[in-house]
Amino acid sequence: MKKSVLIVMSFLCLLTINAVEYNEIYDLSGIKAAVEIKNLIQNDLLKWINDDTIIQAVNTANKKNASRTLDQIKALDKEWINTKEPTSFMKEFTTNRASLFLIDKMNKSQMLFAEIFITDFQGCIVAETGITSDFWQGDEDKFIKTYGAGGKIFIDKIKYDESTKTSSMQISLPLYDMKSKNMVGSITITLDMDKRSLLKKK
Repeated sequence: MKKSVLIVMSFLCLLTINAVEYNEIYDLSGIKAAVEIKNLIQNDLLKWINDDTIIQAVNTANKKNASRTLDQIKALDKEWINTKEPTSFMKEFTTNRASLFLIDKMNKSQMLFAEIFITDFQGCIVAETGITSDFWQGDEDKFIKTYGAGGKIFIDKIKYDESTKTSSMQISLPLYDMKSKNMVGSITITLDMDKRSLLKKK
């Protein structure tokens, strides 16, 4: 992993945002995406991704795991990837309060949202709607180009997603504690593009 990325992961937890209006934090003007995707972000995702349930879970994880080293993270990630049956450690991320919140959002989307997960400031899973293929997202674009880029929105290309077994598109956004004005983590929403007709309803 590049040294610059490690530096970003170590210190961006201290990054703060200016006291601006909520809608100005997420700049959609420079995003190259279909109108339906932009509307989904503006009219749906931005209304709930920074809900107290999510932010409290991320803040708790950040505090609890603040001293966790990169080697420890990689060890957890390796064990996660190589485990054939879900362990109690893995299951806790699909059964906590934040994960239940995410599952509710997924169900209400009529499964347009095929998967949702949130990460802490190091890119480690905090809560998810289903067990992801890996624990650490910190070395992937979904984290590097959002949290690691200082608070950007990243929309990935449509691809086959092994976790959800769908042709999918991932939208990743930074998460903010609106009370402290801190950027605290990231969220990724996987869209089932076989259900893209549902985007017109958003």
